[in-house]
Amino acid sequence: DEDGKYRFPVAVRKEFSELARDLNSRLVDELGARKLLSVESSHVSYYEDSQHLFGNRVSDGFPLASEDISEAGKCFALERYTACVFHLMRAMERALGDVAQQLDAQVRNKRGEFLAWGVILGNLKPKIDNLKDAKSKTAWNDISSMLHAVKEAWRNPSMHPKQTYTEEEAREIMNAVKGFMRRLTKV
Repeated sequence: DEDGKYRFPVAVRKEFSELARDLNSRLVDELGARKLLSVESSHVSYYEDSQHLFGNRVSDGFPLASEDISEAGKCFALERYTACVFHLMRAMERALGDVAQQLDAQVRNKRGEFLAWGVILGNLKPKIDNLKDAKSKTAWNDISSMLHAVKEAWRNPSMHPKQTYTEEEAREIMNAVKGFMRRLTKV
C-alpha cells in the first residue's frame, strides 16, 4: 500500500498470531525447565579446547588422566575453581601412578585400591635411590620432590572440607600441573 506496509488478509494474520503464541508457549515450556549458563569470553577456550588443555603430548602420555584434565578445563571455564583443582589433583594422581609404575614401585594395595600419595612417594624413594645413572636419579628425585610438594600444597587441602580456591589460585595450579605433566612426558 501507499504506507510501504504490506497488508495481509485477516485470516492469515490470525493464523500467524496463533502460530506465534504457540511457538512462544513451547519456548517458555522448554526453556523453563533449563538453566542457561554463560562463559566469560576469556574462559571459552578452557571449555571448548578442554580435550587438549595440556597439549597432545600430555593427552597421549597420560590417556587415563585426559578426562580429569578435560573436566578441570570445563570447571575453570564455568568458574568452579575448587572443582577445577579437584580434577587437577585426580589427573596428578594418574600421573603419580604412571611414574611409580615406570620405576616398578607399588601403587595399589592387595585389594587393588590405589595407595595414598604419601605411601606411593615412600615406595618411590628406594627405587630412585637404587638407580645407577646419576642423570636419571637426579631427574627422578626432582619429580619425586615436585609430587611431594603438590601433595602438601594442593592435593591434601583440596581433598578435605573447607578448602576453596580462587580463579588466580586455580590458574596457578593448572599451569603448574600442566608444566609438571609435560615434563613427565620427557622422562
